[in-house]
Amino acid sequence: MRKILLFLTVLTFLLMGSVVIAQEGDNDLNELARYNIDEAGNLSLMSGVDDPAYDDLWILMLVLLPTDYVDQYLYEFAVFESENTLAYVSELEEDVWDLGVSVYDDPERALTVIHEFGHIVALNNTQYDTYPSVLDEALSEDESDAALEADMAACPTIPFEDGCPLPDSYLALFTEAFWDPAAVEQIVYGEFEDSAAVFFDENPDGFVSEYAATNPIEDFAESFSYFVGLDEESYPVDGETYLMDAKILFFEQFPELVEMKESIRENAAANGVEFQVGEDSNFF
Repeated sequence: MRKILLFLTVLTFLLMGSVVIAQEGDNDLNELARYNIDEAGNLSLMSGVDDPAYDDLWILMLVLLPTDYVDQYLYEFAVFESENTLAYVSELEEDVWDLGVSVYDDPERALTVIHEFGHIVALNNTQYDTYPSVLDEALSEDESDAALEADMAACPTIPFEDGCPLPDSYLALFTEAFWDPAAVEQIVYGEFEDSAAVFFDENPDGFVSEYAATNPIEDFAESFSYFVGLDEESYPVDGETYLMDAKILFFEQFPELVEMKESIRENAAANGVEFQVGEDSNFF
């Protein structure tokens, strides 16, 4: 089964969970080239038209993303045109991911790539268990609905729409710390036309952006991107005043994520890459 997990970062409304149905406006992605990534991290053209400039985009990804994650999870790389989207990640099959990046240069590109990478950090198979019912193509619609309901009931942490964060996973701990279970359930069962607006309006000090209020998965990725992207001068001192600061500081408890952050920032600085926050940020 080709399990489509599309996280469109800019001006795109996402449903809860990993399996995302394309919304109106999402189809503006015009893929220019798609590449296979070999074990050495080299690209080979699969479709579209090659362009030397795309190599530079891939080098930027190698600068920003940890080598072990690239080696383990990334299998395809795409370059596209879009008016609304800067980057996305997609799980092509179980723990086989692709990364897409807009060909258009943008000051927010580096921070957006870190946001998308945050999805892989949170949703890879060491952290997140996709429901068997989601993966089973042989089920009829009625069988699938019944099996999904059973899978969600069996989830020992927080039942999302298509999967279950593993106990003590980053996403499970983040959601337990910062989200009301009733609110998560409302999102999962589609009780809001625009969950981002609802939850952001309820607690604007709780989210680094309105987009982060969409659901815990996007909140995690947005907060993670600020954890990595903020410089020392802008980095929160404590989480006492603003909940959004506490969310950024949440990642400090994991030595492996702190080490990852330091490596990403060092590589970015050495290559002249800056993490710029957009005008829609609620942090500043």
